[in-house]
Amino acid sequence: MERNAQSTVGLVMPTLNRADFVIRQLAFCEAARSPHTVYIGDSSGDAQSERIRQAVDALHDTRCVYVRCEGYPQNKTTLKLISAVEEKYCAIIPDDDFLFPSGLSRCAAFLEGAPEYSTAQGRAILFTLDCPGPLGDVAALGDYWGRPTAEADDPTRRLRDFIANYWVPLFSVHRTRDFLEDWTPFGPVADRAFGEIAPSLLTIARGKSRFIDCMYLARQAHAGQYAVSDVIRWLTSADWHSAYRAFEDAMRDALMRSAGLTDELARKVARELLYLYLAQRFRPDTRRGSRGSSLREWLKERHPAFYGVLRGVRDRLLPADSLSVSKLSQPSSPYHSEFCSLVDCVRGTARSRELASVRRHVAHDP
Repeated sequence: MERNAQSTVGLVMPTLNRADFVIRQLAFCEAARSPHTVYIGDSSGDAQSERIRQAVDALHDTRCVYVRCEGYPQNKTTLKLISAVEEKYCAIIPDDDFLFPSGLSRCAAFLEGAPEYSTAQGRAILFTLDCPGPLGDVAALGDYWGRPTAEADDPTRRLRDFIANYWVPLFSVHRTRDFLEDWTPFGPVADRAFGEIAPSLLTIARGKSRFIDCMYLARQAHAGQYAVSDVIRWLTSADWHSAYRAFEDAMRDALMRSAGLTDELARKVARELLYLYLAQRFRPDTRRGSRGSSLREWLKERHPAFYGVLRGVRDRLLPADSLSVSKLSQPSSPYHSEFCSLVDCVRGTARSRELASVRRHVAHDP
């Protein structure tokens, strides 16, 4: 895939002591011939950092910027990386997930001609492997976030619609200049959850978000995937109050600018949005039915640590007609090439000297 300045995206990837996943990510970028630049913010210890540096140095076709962030918390690392991005567009990518190069380019191309939109994103899949860690066979695969969009003209209505169908636009393609502005208040904030929720809401306040019908994101399911897995622990944490003040102030500024609200009304809307978010987190999952019971039983038996977390997204893990390893791997699939590169990398079968080091490391892991 050729590099085009108008459609290339800076991929922001913070990491901490997960060299195997970073190496797998870089192997995918190489195998998929990605034209996009990877910005690695490495807070790892010396041994892990050395392995990541060696993988970066061994790259042939992928442009990668390595930033040492020793001792940095995740939000500070993310802000430093966004400020380093040279491309007009950027997206955050967790080190164990994948963004498809062609989908990134299509979303960036859309934003180039749509100034009223702040983000764009495509289809996303959620997958599990048949064993913990970075390498294994894909055991389950399905839809991750449906067709996420936020297109109401009024910013407050758009934000309420977004909260009612919450998804994570941090993984969407953003204009780098705007994303940096949205992230700046939260670089010093230690609270990880507000590091997801606040920039997401600020992004939606800034402009509309469009779903593009393309393969865009693949997320590997795991127990630490969600920013708020224990609401009570989060609300009673030592960092919560200061993080909330930063959230309310930033939302106040955004709503006064985008919706023309007064200070008092903007703060009221900010509080309402957080209440709506919390109401969703506290709401018990009342969905019932036998659909997908075999998959749930398999996960419960083989991966009990994942089961409690995956329970909340179990319906989305169900295989759909167009979302299966066999169908996505068929030459007739428009996603054939990039998806096969992904499968080869998670299986450890891609031709990559760096992946060979991951295979050796996994084999010797007790």
